[in-house]
Amino acid sequence: MTHYSKEEQDVINTHSLFWEALAMRNIELRFSLCADDVTFFGTGLHERANNKEEYKKIGLIGVKQYPDSFKTKFLWIQLKVLGNVSWVESEIEWVQEINEVLHKELVRTTTILKLENNQWKVIHVHGSSPDYRFLNGDYMSSESTISKNKELERQVFERTQQLNESLEILKSTQSQLIQSEKMASLGELTAGIAHEI
Repeated sequence: MTHYSKEEQDVINTHSLFWEALAMRNIELRFSLCADDVTFFGTGLHERANNKEEYKKIGLIGVKQYPDSFKTKFLWIQLKVLGNVSWVESEIEWVQEINEVLHKELVRTTTILKLENNQWKVIHVHGSSPDYRFLNGDYMSSESTISKNKELERQVFERTQQLNESLEILKSTQSQLIQSEKMASLGELTAGIAHEI
């Protein structure tokens, strides 16, 4: 277990509360921990903010899209404090229930904090999902990464075609079954009427 100084523990507490407030979907708590000039960028091209107002708008959209709280588990945390600036790097496992199925997502974060009026405030946040398309040792797209992605796209396309064909067969079979049931019912009705006659 890592032992932190009081100053380091204060940073860790603010960092943890910031990410837990995200999981609790508590916008007010989360942004009360941010400086007014906080900046942010995430995985998506639209996930970029230059101040608290812009960042909060992104947060509100996220809560609207997914209002349910979820669980977080810190897999590891690295901390550095240099005077009145600190930064925390971590990997967080998010566990969300979507349509009654648990989903786990790994998020890598860098959170920079600054000591303002004896309180640590978040001044920069970066959170993104690891890209498992990269081969071990690759850190940017390479010829092998592009080739692997093309192969995956081809496999997805083929599988989608197979599923569409299966769906058409199922629809046709369903239609035939419905027609057979109608004919059987008509046969029973006819037999019943003939019997009565």
